[in-house]
Amino acid sequence: MKAELNTQNISQAEDLFASNTNFILTVLPRIKLLYAIKKELKAYHDLKWSFEFDHVNINHNRVLIEYLPSFNKELALFYEIPLVQKFELRSFLGNSSVHFIDIYNFLIDNDYIRENQFTIHAEYRKIPHFILSLKVRRYQRPILNHYSSLEQDSINPIDDTILDELKRNFDLFNPIFKLIIDNFR
Repeated sequence: MKAELNTQNISQAEDLFASNTNFILTVLPRIKLLYAIKKELKAYHDLKWSFEFDHVNINHNRVLIEYLPSFNKELALFYEIPLVQKFELRSFLGNSSVHFIDIYNFLIDNDYIRENQFTIHAEYRKIPHFILSLKVRRYQRPILNHYSSLEQDSINPIDDTILDELKRNFDLFNPIFKLIIDNFR
């Protein structure tokens, strides 16, 4: 299932996957928390949030945050948050290894970033990407427990460490995404 990150789609997924333990215990609390955080990040209006859930392959469970001014599918610029136990924010520079390498070299050659400034993760069948969440690696358990509870109140707590990490990286990478678009049309 792939859907826009909003209350209607979260409720629909909750109904659809109510018998899936991984969805209920891991994915659902995180998408609810990330939706609450999304509402706090209205100033970043150039981002489109969605989530993906695959009940067969848990490695495909993620929140995607696409940079909207992207002008074609091949040069998609986006963030990814895997829906697993630990928090991780990734940044992708296109939909292929070739795009990543070309853009990475462009950014270094023009002093937009420094070599080794970010951890690069690349593996077989996975597009190279930056790991941006170097300071925050865990969700706050009491906040996740709130979103796991069957009896939630109308006050949805925010994990400030995750919120601050997202703001910090959006402030850093959204301008880089804009530079990429301006230079790779």
